[in-house]
Amino acid sequence: DQVADNFRNLILTNHGERLGQYDLGANLRELTLEHGQDDFEVEAIVRIKRAVSKFMPYIDLQTFESKLDRDVTADLMRARIRIAYGVPTLGIAKSLMEVVIFVAG
Repeated sequence: DQVADNFRNLILTNHGERLGQYDLGANLRELTLEHGQDDFEVEAIVRIKRAVSKFMPYIDLQTFESKLDRDVTADLMRARIRIAYGVPTLGIAKSLMEVVIFVAG
C-alpha cells in the first residue's frame, strides 16, 4: 500500500511543489495545456519513466493508457492516466494505478 501511495504522489507532483526537491514528480499538469492528445501520451510516458527511474527505480512499468476529455459545461480538461506496474522485489507482479488531473482549459 505504501509503494502505491508513493507512486501516486510521484505521478501527481509537479516540479517546484516539493521544497528542497524542485525536480520531484512527473510534472504532468502542464501537459494538459500544452499538447494535443497524441503528444500528451508520448510526453507523459517519457516524464513518468524519467521520474520513476530517478525516484522509484524498483518499480517496473508495464503498460500505459491515457485519455483526455473536455467537459464542455465546466470548461475543464480531464486527463485520465492508467498505468500497470510491478514491484519485483516485493513479489508484486501487476498492479494498476489510475490518476485523474483536472485543469482549466
